[in-house]
Amino acid sequence: ATILGGSNVAYTWSFGDGATGTGANPTRTYAAVGSYTAVVTASNGVSQVTAGTLVTVIDRAITELRAANSGPTRLGSATAFTATILDGSSVTYAWEFGDGSTGSGATPSYTYASIGVYTATVTASNGVSQVVASTVVTVDRAISGLQLARSGQGPVALGSVVAFTATTTAGSNVGYSWNFGDGGTGSGASVTHRYAVTGTYTVIVTATNSVGSSSAQHIVTVVDGWTLEEILIPAGSFQMGCDSSNSAEYGCNASYQANELPTHTVTLDAYTIDKYEVTNARYQACVNAGGCTAPGDVNSVARSPYYGTSTYANYPVINVDWHQASAFCAWTGKRLPTEAEWEKAARGT
Repeated sequence: ATILGGSNVAYTWSFGDGATGTGANPTRTYAAVGSYTAVVTASNGVSQVTAGTLVTVIDRAITELRAANSGPTRLGSATAFTATILDGSSVTYAWEFGDGSTGSGATPSYTYASIGVYTATVTASNGVSQVVASTVVTVDRAISGLQLARSGQGPVALGSVVAFTATTTAGSNVGYSWNFGDGGTGSGASVTHRYAVTGTYTVIVTATNSVGSSSAQHIVTVVDGWTLEEILIPAGSFQMGCDSSNSAEYGCNASYQANELPTHTVTLDAYTIDKYEVTNARYQACVNAGGCTAPGDVNSVARSPYYGTSTYANYPVINVDWHQASAFCAWTGKRLPTEAEWEKAARGT
């Protein structure tokens, strides 16, 4: 407040919003946007004069609007959004979620109906400014039912190519990463790998998308190729049983071989049979994988221990019964030969 003349003047103010003040140079912070008439009264012992001034209060301009979200989001779950500003007053927020739906407020939430990538936009407004920001939301279906399969069954021949496949019962935008257990890696739902060293390997596949991951594993046993070699036994007939006229077949008339009499003709279809006996190493691989049980005795007559040592890894496994032998064959995807098949192969006919 200023005057042209006067002495011993006192000033009182009414700021137009119900607040008052004194002095020639007071300050006032208004709490709301609007137009206010501030009135000052100057007084001394001989006079009193009043003057007014119009005050217009506007919003603070919006600065540095930022939009964020809580995604990636699983399909069916809500995505939380947040709008923040560095400065601004009386701000309102209007959202477009990118799928045709809208919302309001600084912290809305929204549940998308479909998987996809959406750009959500927020507009911050007040009486003096308007600012726009956006945030990208990824919505995916959660992964479930991951399964790992491979080509063939049982041991894998050293140097051969093994095919692996991963499948899921649910999940969107799924990526697959593989660890073959020997330092090798791969990617994709279907992969192949060739092992360079014999051994037992744990193959792990991990399925991943924006909302989670899942893993599955499979045990692969790699053995020397010669242990898997097979011989074709052609179709045909042979004489089965003990031949008493053959001096090489000792004891045909003994009571313990009576069930092999008389010699008779048997006709079989063609089949294949392993060329070599099952080794300790191959059988131990089945035990390690949980497909077999250990031999009843790990010692042989002349060697202790015999089973489970690297020295005799490529020696034939012994001390397993029919059930254990059958379990091993099933683990490799094969079966035990019948008595007739064994005898025909052994006779070389």
